[in-house]
Amino acid sequence: MSSLKTGNTPQGHTAPQLREQVVQLVDGGVRHMIADLRGVDFLDSTGLGALVGSLKRLRTHDGSFKVVASGGRILRIFQITGLTRAFLRCTHRSWAQ
Repeated sequence: MSSLKTGNTPQGHTAPQLREQVVQLVDGGVRHMIADLRGVDFLDSTGLGALVGSLKRLRTHDGSFKVVASGGRILRIFQITGLTRAFLRCTHRSWAQ
């Protein structure tokens, strides 16, 4: 299980780096990842798209992608978009492993 470093706002300028990090990890054989979003205070459509793209890439390799979110605004975005069903969401990183 590999952890992704998202910073505090996975959006616009950081989404390409997130995508590249996932590509490198998958190409290196990683099949299961955790994105810890507990420190994230803003998530726009670009950042959300990068997370969805990561999920799709891992699923094509029989992998999994989990999101750790403590609640608040970020969790609400996942609920509004219906993505809580797509991502296995945890509130504590230790539960995601």
